[in-house]
Amino acid sequence: MENPLFDYYRNRQAPLQWRGALGALAQSLTNHFSPEQLRTLLREAGQHFASQHPIQAAETVQSMQDAMNGVWTTQDWGWVDIHDLDSFLTLTHYAAPLESAFGAQNLAWSAAFLEGVYEQWFRQLGASDALHVRQSEEGDVRKAIVLRLGR
Repeated sequence: MENPLFDYYRNRQAPLQWRGALGALAQSLTNHFSPEQLRTLLREAGQHFASQHPIQAAETVQSMQDAMNGVWTTQDWGWVDIHDLDSFLTLTHYAAPLESAFGAQNLAWSAAFLEGVYEQWFRQLGASDALHVRQSEEGDVRKAIVLRLGR
């Protein structure tokens, strides 16, 4: 069962004047492009966002998380928790306004925006081109988007 208070705040993440326009844009995009093409497009948009909003140098997982959350806070885009699981990092992004902007039915492709942002930020920090950020199948994307940085 969904929490009504949680739903109330989630539905107010995208400004009212943009919700209808972004929803119509999402509908047009899904009419003209495959889900994989949309993921590629949103991933590229995320890379552009990260280039326009570079993060501070960071040497620890905690300092990376703090640098990334510094950007997210200024953009009202929620926050990320990063955990080192030996062979990969897991990133759990909370309160991204993707559902509010594009609709719950489009989270499968719109979440690729975060893949692009995080991968570009890790490149800025010196990560190898062999490492990639990919959305995980774990969890409920309506509550948090889980991603992994790894090979």
